Amino acid sequence: MNVSSYSKSDTPGSLTASGHKFDDKQKLVAVPYASKTSSKPSTPFGTKLHMTRTPGVTPVAKTSVQDTGNFGPAGDYNKKTSYDLSLSTARDVAGKPNITAQQFGKQKVYVRNEPQTKPTKKK
Repeated sequence: MNVSSYSKSDTPGSLTASGHKFDDKQKLVAVPYASKTSSKPSTPFGTKLHMTRTPGVTPVAKTSVQDTGNFGPAGDYNKKTSYDLSLSTARDVAGKPNITAQQFGKQKVYVRNEPQTKPTKKK
């Protein structure tokens, strides 16, 4: 998938679309809306993802969907991207702790949903 990144300086306001406080230390991902007329994200908030630059490698970044972004035909910056990574997530994926959102640019990453574990019943 093609991804881009964003930081606090790119974001108006202090909350993500899911209502979490946004800062550059959080490992989160923004996704497009489900459709042009929907306010729902294309991937549900809270979905946990593993992102790597090379398939089959131990996940570089474990993150979750907490935001929506400016994607698709109406998007100014994220055309042809599937996810927008927070700066902290982008740094983990790139393996560069000081990279800026602009330096990260658009990159290809491999994404898989983290397997859901079923809660065990207490007896």
